[in-house]
Amino acid sequence: KVGCKMLSSTTTTTVVQLYDCEAGLESFERGWSHRKKVWCCKTHHMGCAFDCRDHLSTWQVSWSAPQKTFCCATFKLGC
Repeated sequence: KVGCKMLSSTTTTTVVQLYDCEAGLESFERGWSHRKKVWCCKTHHMGCAFDCRDHLSTWQVSWSAPQKTFCCATFKLGC
């Protein structure tokens, strides 16, 4: 009886982090470049102009007009 040998393989995915979003978070408004703010906000929800997860269940009455615009355009939340 002739059998087949199963070959196993593993795939490793490496995620490139363009910025360390933990570094300088407490002063991101002044300390981060515009590109870092955009990347960290979209990638990790850190350093955003608004916290789009805060009061999400009541966004219609809880969020300001600028927050609604930002969250809808950036994360498709509160649209």
